[in-house]
Amino acid sequence: MDKEQNRLRVNELARYRYFKNQNKYLAKNKKYRELFGYKERIREQTLERKRVVLTYYGNTICACVKCGFSNIKALSIDHINGREVGELKDKATGDSFYRKIIKNNFPLGYQTLCMNCQFIKREEEHEFRNQYTGRK
Repeated sequence: MDKEQNRLRVNELARYRYFKNQNKYLAKNKKYRELFGYKERIREQTLERKRVVLTYYGNTICACVKCGFSNIKALSIDHINGREVGELKDKATGDSFYRKIIKNNFPLGYQTLCMNCQFIKREEEHEFRNQYTGRK
């Protein structure tokens, strides 16, 4: 038996062993993740990325640039001029969006706003647009 055939046989046996004892392996992995705080570490890393991005676009403080509200749970990134064609392909949301911003070295065109200020801004834009298009 050559080396390649042996590798394939060992892989096949490992797959068989895993599927035969799948519940045991899953329980072992779950116990390991709980023991070493996997979810907590991921949550902390995500929150830290969000804090870094919001602080950068909040002019060195993690707060809304309009009203100064600073509870990170209600802060988010706002496109200053609305979404533009070719701009970071903003289909990403949440942590993946913060990762893209960091990876692209904090591009221009964003600001930190609280959800209230974002809602007000959106309503004002709709009113302005409707005023010139004749819509109600």
